[in-house]
Parts: sequence; structure tokens; C-alpha cells
Amino acid sequence: MNLEVNILRLIRKRAKRWSAIADDVANMPENRDVVGRVLTQEEKLNLFRTASSSPSWLRHSDKYCKLLKELVGAQGLEPRTSCV
Repeated sequence: MNLEVNILRLIRKRAKRWSAIADDVANMPENRDVVGRVLTQEEKLNLFRTASSSPSWLRHSDKYCKLLKELVGAQGLEPRTSCV
């Protein structure tokens, strides 16, 4: 979640629009004691099978991707990714 907030912060700062909402936005607390790990091949397959079995997951990820592209485009920047 913090990554998305930071991306929006950078986009809005570049457009000089961050100050309008800065007081109302805060990052979520992070637990730096937890170390991430790499998924096993079996866990990856299970994740992708589960994601592909749910059309709502695909719709949400597509909406998120399109929203980010719109935000970037609205700031006069060229999106460097494409939605899948």
C-alpha cells in the first residue's frame, strides 16, 4: 500500500498538486523486522492458478493498471507500461 501512496505522491508533487491533500495522507506503519522470502515454484503455480480462476481479480488488476496510466498521463508524462 505504501508503494502506491508514494507513487501518487511523486506524481502529484511533480504536478504541484500534492499540497492539497498532503495533510490527509499518511503511510501505513511498516514492520521492518519481517524478512520477505522467495516463493517456491509450487507456491507460484498455486498463486497463478488461484488468480486466473477468479475473473474479479483480473478485473481489479486491470482497473488498477488503467487508473495508474490515467494518473501518469494526466500529469503530462508518458506511461511506460501496458496493461495485461
